[in-house]
Amino acid sequence: MEIATRFLPHWLTILLRKIKYFGRERHCLLCGGNVRFFRSFGVVPRSNVYCPVCRSLDRHRLLWKFFQKHTNLLDQTFKSMLHVAPEPEIDRKLIKVPSIQYVTADLYKTDVMEKMDITDIHYADNSFDVICCCHVLEHVSDDRKAVNEFYRVLKPNGWAVLMVPIIRETTFEDPSVTDPLERRKVFGDKNHCRAYGKDFDHRVGESGFAVQAISASEIIDPKEFERLGITVGEEIFLCRKM
Repeated sequence: MEIATRFLPHWLTILLRKIKYFGRERHCLLCGGNVRFFRSFGVVPRSNVYCPVCRSLDRHRLLWKFFQKHTNLLDQTFKSMLHVAPEPEIDRKLIKVPSIQYVTADLYKTDVMEKMDITDIHYADNSFDVICCCHVLEHVSDDRKAVNEFYRVLKPNGWAVLMVPIIRETTFEDPSVTDPLERRKVFGDKNHCRAYGKDFDHRVGESGFAVQAISASEIIDPKEFERLGITVGEEIFLCRKM
Protein backbone atom coordinates (compact mmCIF):
# COMPACT_ATOMS: atom_id res chain seq x y z
CA MET A 1 0.00 0.00 0.00
CA GLU A 2 2.86 2.42 0.71
CA ILE A 3 4.11 2.17 -2.89
CA ALA A 4 0.59 2.38 -4.31
CA THR A 5 -0.18 5.63 -2.43
CA ARG A 6 3.00 7.49 -3.37
CA PHE A 7 1.34 9.49 -6.17
CA LEU A 8 -2.04 10.00 -4.51
CA PRO A 9 -3.23 13.28 -2.94
CA HIS A 10 -2.03 13.64 0.63
CA TRP A 11 -5.53 13.45 2.13
CA LEU A 12 -6.24 10.18 0.35
CA THR A 13 -2.88 8.71 1.36
CA ILE A 14 -3.66 9.53 5.00
CA LEU A 15 -7.13 8.00 4.71
CA LEU A 16 -5.79 4.75 3.24
CA ARG A 17 -3.12 4.49 5.93
CA LYS A 18 -5.73 5.07 8.64
CA ILE A 19 -7.66 2.12 7.26
CA LYS A 20 -4.56 -0.06 6.92
CA TYR A 21 -3.27 0.56 10.45
CA PHE A 22 -6.58 1.02 12.25
CA GLY A 23 -6.72 -0.04 15.87
CA ARG A 24 -7.57 1.26 19.34
CA GLU A 25 -4.20 0.95 21.05
CA ARG A 26 -2.64 4.26 19.94
CA HIS A 27 -3.89 7.70 18.91
CA CYS A 28 -2.08 10.39 16.91
CA LEU A 29 -2.76 13.99 17.98
CA LEU A 30 -1.75 15.32 14.56
CA CYS A 31 -3.57 13.20 12.00
CA GLY A 32 -6.27 11.96 14.36
CA GLY A 33 -5.50 8.37 13.45
CA ASN A 34 -6.39 5.51 15.79
CA VAL A 35 -3.82 2.81 15.11
CA ARG A 36 -2.63 -0.53 16.42
CA PHE A 37 0.91 0.63 17.07
CA PHE A 38 3.49 3.38 16.77
CA ARG A 39 6.81 2.33 15.27
CA SER A 40 10.32 2.64 16.61
CA PHE A 41 12.54 5.45 15.32
CA GLY A 42 15.96 7.01 15.87
CA VAL A 43 19.71 6.44 15.62
CA VAL A 44 19.27 4.62 18.91
CA PRO A 45 15.77 3.25 18.26
CA ARG A 46 13.06 4.53 20.57
CA SER A 47 9.91 2.46 20.65
CA ASN A 48 6.35 3.77 20.31
CA VAL A 49 7.20 7.16 18.73
CA TYR A 50 6.55 7.08 14.93
CA CYS A 51 3.01 7.32 13.57
CA PRO A 52 2.55 4.94 10.60
CA VAL A 53 -0.23 7.15 9.21
CA CYS A 54 1.20 10.70 9.08
CA ARG A 55 4.81 9.79 10.01
CA SER A 56 4.92 12.26 12.85
CA LEU A 57 7.26 11.71 15.79
CA ASP A 58 6.57 12.00 19.50
CA ARG A 59 8.04 15.51 19.67
CA HIS A 60 5.87 16.68 16.77
CA ARG A 61 2.69 15.55 18.49
CA LEU A 62 3.82 17.12 21.77
CA LEU A 63 4.61 20.38 19.99
CA TRP A 64 1.19 20.57 18.39
CA LYS A 65 -0.54 19.95 21.71
CA PHE A 66 1.67 22.64 23.25
CA PHE A 67 0.59 25.15 20.59
CA GLN A 68 -3.04 24.33 21.34
CA LYS A 69 -2.84 24.27 25.14
CA HIS A 70 -0.09 26.69 26.18
CA THR A 71 0.01 29.45 23.54
CA ASN A 72 -2.23 31.93 21.74
CA LEU A 73 -0.96 30.85 18.33
CA LEU A 74 -4.33 29.61 17.14
CA ASP A 75 -6.60 32.27 18.70
CA GLN A 76 -7.25 33.97 15.33
CA THR A 77 -5.40 37.21 16.19
CA PHE A 78 -2.86 38.20 13.55
CA LYS A 79 0.67 36.87 14.01
CA SER A 80 3.75 36.62 11.84
CA MET A 81 5.56 33.32 12.31
CA LEU A 82 8.93 31.93 11.23
CA HIS A 83 9.04 28.13 11.24
CA VAL A 84 12.54 26.69 10.83
CA ALA A 85 12.80 23.16 9.38
CA PRO A 86 9.01 22.75 9.63
CA GLU A 87 7.54 19.45 10.69
CA PRO A 88 5.40 18.37 7.69
CA GLU A 89 2.11 17.66 9.46
CA ILE A 90 2.34 20.82 11.58
CA ASP A 91 3.28 22.81 8.47
CA ARG A 92 0.15 21.57 6.70
CA LYS A 93 -2.01 22.76 9.59
CA LEU A 94 -0.42 26.16 10.17
CA ILE A 95 -0.32 27.19 6.52
CA LYS A 96 -4.12 26.97 6.50
CA VAL A 97 -4.59 29.35 9.46
CA PRO A 98 -5.63 32.68 7.87
CA SER A 99 -4.54 34.77 10.88
CA ILE A 100 -0.91 33.58 10.66
CA GLN A 101 1.50 35.20 8.21
CA TYR A 102 3.51 32.03 7.89
CA VAL A 103 7.11 31.72 6.67
CA THR A 104 8.92 28.37 6.48
CA ALA A 105 12.69 28.24 6.13
CA ASP A 106 15.58 25.81 5.94
CA LEU A 107 19.18 25.87 4.80
CA TYR A 108 19.00 22.64 2.81
CA LYS A 109 15.39 21.57 2.22
CA THR A 110 13.72 22.62 -1.00
CA ASP A 111 10.08 22.25 0.11
CA VAL A 112 10.13 25.47 2.18
CA MET A 113 9.38 29.09 1.35
CA GLU A 114 12.86 30.45 1.94
CA LYS A 115 16.44 29.21 2.07
CA MET A 116 17.84 30.53 5.32
CA ASP A 117 20.95 30.34 7.48
CA ILE A 118 19.61 30.97 10.96
CA THR A 119 22.93 32.45 12.07
CA ASP A 120 22.35 35.25 9.53
CA ILE A 121 18.62 35.80 9.13
CA HIS A 122 17.79 38.21 6.31
CA TYR A 123 14.93 39.94 8.10
CA ALA A 124 14.90 43.26 9.92
CA ASP A 125 14.77 43.59 13.69
CA ASN A 126 11.35 42.93 15.24
CA SER A 127 9.90 41.10 12.23
CA PHE A 128 8.11 38.13 13.80
CA ASP A 129 5.69 37.45 16.63
CA VAL A 130 6.53 33.76 16.83
CA ILE A 131 9.49 31.52 15.96
CA CYS A 132 9.52 27.74 16.06
CA CYS A 133 12.79 25.80 15.80
CA CYS A 134 12.87 22.20 16.95
CA HIS A 135 15.80 19.79 16.83
CA VAL A 136 17.87 22.12 14.67
CA LEU A 137 20.26 23.96 17.00
CA GLU A 138 22.25 20.80 17.74
CA HIS A 139 23.22 20.80 14.04
CA VAL A 140 24.38 24.45 14.04
CA SER A 141 28.05 25.20 14.66
CA ASP A 142 27.38 28.58 16.29
CA ASP A 143 24.10 27.98 18.09
CA ARG A 144 24.53 31.09 20.26
CA LYS A 145 24.63 33.25 17.14
CA ALA A 146 21.45 31.58 15.87
CA VAL A 147 19.65 32.23 19.17
CA ASN A 148 20.82 35.85 19.10
CA GLU A 149 19.33 36.15 15.62
CA PHE A 150 16.03 34.72 16.85
CA TYR A 151 16.01 37.32 19.60
CA ARG A 152 16.79 40.10 17.14
CA VAL A 153 14.04 39.32 14.63
CA LEU A 154 11.36 38.69 17.26
CA LYS A 155 9.10 41.58 18.15
CA PRO A 156 9.01 42.79 21.75
CA ASN A 157 6.76 40.38 23.71
CA GLY A 158 7.22 37.84 20.92
CA TRP A 159 8.07 34.26 21.75
CA ALA A 160 10.10 31.38 20.38
CA VAL A 161 9.60 27.66 20.86
CA LEU A 162 12.83 25.67 20.93
CA MET A 163 13.39 21.94 21.31
CA VAL A 164 16.68 20.05 21.39
CA PRO A 165 17.74 16.59 22.57
CA ILE A 166 18.89 16.85 26.20
CA ILE A 167 21.29 13.96 26.81
CA ARG A 168 23.77 15.22 29.43
CA GLU A 169 23.88 17.09 32.71
CA THR A 170 25.96 19.90 31.17
CA THR A 171 26.26 20.87 27.52
CA PHE A 172 29.41 19.54 25.89
CA GLU A 173 30.93 20.59 22.57
CA ASP A 174 34.33 20.05 21.00
CA PRO A 175 34.92 21.27 17.41
CA SER A 176 37.95 18.99 17.14
CA VAL A 177 35.64 15.95 17.11
CA THR A 178 35.05 15.47 13.38
CA ASP A 179 35.03 11.72 12.84
CA PRO A 180 31.40 10.63 12.23
CA LEU A 181 31.62 7.59 14.50
CA GLU A 182 33.19 9.60 17.28
CA ARG A 183 30.61 12.38 16.88
CA ARG A 184 27.84 9.85 17.21
CA LYS A 185 29.46 8.47 20.34
CA VAL A 186 30.10 11.88 21.91
CA PHE A 187 27.16 13.95 20.65
CA GLY A 188 24.53 11.29 20.00
CA ASP A 189 24.51 11.68 16.20
CA LYS A 190 27.16 12.08 13.51
CA ASN A 191 25.52 15.32 12.35
CA HIS A 192 25.34 16.96 15.78
CA CYS A 193 27.77 19.67 16.83
CA ARG A 194 27.25 19.25 20.57
CA ALA A 195 25.45 17.28 23.24
CA TYR A 196 23.04 19.54 25.09
CA GLY A 197 22.65 19.32 28.83
CA LYS A 198 20.18 20.49 31.43
CA ASP A 199 21.79 23.92 31.28
CA PHE A 200 20.20 24.56 27.86
CA ASP A 201 17.76 27.10 29.30
CA HIS A 202 20.64 29.12 30.76
CA ARG A 203 22.54 28.94 27.47
CA VAL A 204 19.54 30.35 25.58
CA GLY A 205 18.92 32.93 28.31
CA GLU A 206 22.32 34.49 27.60
CA SER A 207 20.76 36.15 24.55
CA GLY A 208 18.22 38.02 26.67
CA PHE A 209 15.32 35.56 26.48
CA ALA A 210 13.23 34.72 29.52
CA VAL A 211 13.20 30.93 29.22
CA GLN A 212 10.64 28.54 30.65
CA ALA A 213 11.22 24.79 30.41
CA ILE A 214 7.89 23.00 30.10
CA SER A 215 7.86 19.24 30.59
CA ALA A 216 5.73 16.82 28.64
CA SER A 217 3.79 16.01 31.82
CA GLU A 218 2.65 19.66 32.02
CA ILE A 219 1.22 19.41 28.52
CA ILE A 220 -0.22 15.89 28.46
CA ASP A 221 -1.51 13.62 31.21
CA PRO A 222 1.31 11.10 31.89
CA LYS A 223 -1.33 8.36 31.92
CA GLU A 224 -1.77 9.05 28.20
CA PHE A 225 1.93 8.96 27.27
CA GLU A 226 1.91 5.40 25.95
CA ARG A 227 -1.35 5.74 24.03
CA LEU A 228 -0.27 9.03 22.44
CA GLY A 229 3.32 7.93 21.86
CA ILE A 230 4.88 10.69 23.98
CA THR A 231 8.36 10.27 25.44
CA VAL A 232 8.82 10.73 29.18
CA GLY A 233 11.28 13.53 29.91
CA GLU A 234 10.75 15.49 26.68
CA GLU A 235 10.78 19.25 27.22
CA ILE A 236 9.72 22.32 25.29
CA PHE A 237 11.51 25.62 25.91
CA LEU A 238 9.31 28.69 25.68
CA CYS A 239 11.52 31.75 25.16
CA ARG A 240 10.00 35.21 25.55
CA LYS A 241 11.50 38.48 24.36
CA MET A 242 10.67 40.91 27.13
